Amino acid sequence: MIPRIALGPRSHTVPPFSSSRPRADLAREFLLAATILNRGGTIQVPENVMEALGLKPKPGERSKLLWTPAGDEVIVTKGTPQSDWRKTMLRKNGTAAIPRHIQKALTLRITSHGEERLLWTRRGDQIVIRKGKRT
Repeated sequence: MIPRIALGPRSHTVPPFSSSRPRADLAREFLLAATILNRGGTIQVPENVMEALGLKPKPGERSKLLWTPAGDEVIVTKGTPQSDWRKTMLRKNGTAAIPRHIQKALTLRITSHGEERLLWTRRGDQIVIRKGKRT
C-alpha cells in the first residue's frame, strides 16, 4: 500500500511521488533509453532515439541535434543546417556532445568517480531528456 500525505482540510490526498504533471501526461510518456554521460561531455545517442528523430548517418551529410531547455528537462529535436548555436553535430559513431548550457540546465557534473545518467523519454512527438540517478 502506498502511504498518502494529507494536504490540509477539505483536500484530496496525493501519493508522495506525484509531480505537478497530471497522470494522463505520465501515461503518454515512455522510456526509450538510459545513457551515461562520458567524461568528455559526450553521450551515446540511443538507436531508437535516432530512429524517432529521423537521424540517419549519410555520407557527406552531417546531422544536427537541437537542444532546448524546458525547466528541469531538455527537448531534443532534429536540427537543420541553418540551426542556431544551440545545436551539436551527431558523429558517425552515434555520439554527440552536450552543450554547456544544457549541462548547466540539467545540473550535470562530470567527475572521475561518479557517472551521470540521462533518461531519454518520448512524450507525444517529442524526445525529452531528464537527469537520472547518479551511479
